[in-house]
Amino acid sequence: MVSKPFQRPFSLATRLTFFISLATIAAFFAFAWIMIHSVKVHFAEQDINDLKEKIMIADNHLDDRVIEIIKIMYIDQMKKEMEDDTLLNILFDYNRDNYCFLVFFQKKGIGKIPLTREFYRQVEDKYKDAIKEHSMDSFMKVDMEWAGKILFKNHNKFN
Repeated sequence: MVSKPFQRPFSLATRLTFFISLATIAAFFAFAWIMIHSVKVHFAEQDINDLKEKIMIADNHLDDRVIEIIKIMYIDQMKKEMEDDTLLNILFDYNRDNYCFLVFFQKKGIGKIPLTREFYRQVEDKYKDAIKEHSMDSFMKVDMEWAGKILFKNHNKFN
């Protein structure tokens, strides 16, 4: 009869190290999944608000490129308020024929900035050539980054 050689079990330290490593890896994957899910939900909510804004702009027969330029202009005027608070977002809104921007601050909450048709027309006229130059016939993403390129590139040209 052949007997098996005696095999000692792994030491307690080895077993503990193995199980702690497994638990750490599992916790890491759980944390990574939670973070990825949170980021997806956050950007989905942000994209929905941006889409709603674009629909409202189109419903009012306004040019979203002009609206984005006006947003940058208003943000520039709010520099002092943004020193002690964080601007989270600025979105176009309307109630009947009254246009405004909803401004979302981290500490102060939500504020409104009125937008007159006259100011809209002035900005549209002032930047129409720059808008045309920076636009294309195919799809393009029009947001504050796009508007910022127009404003800062043409700052000296228009002032």
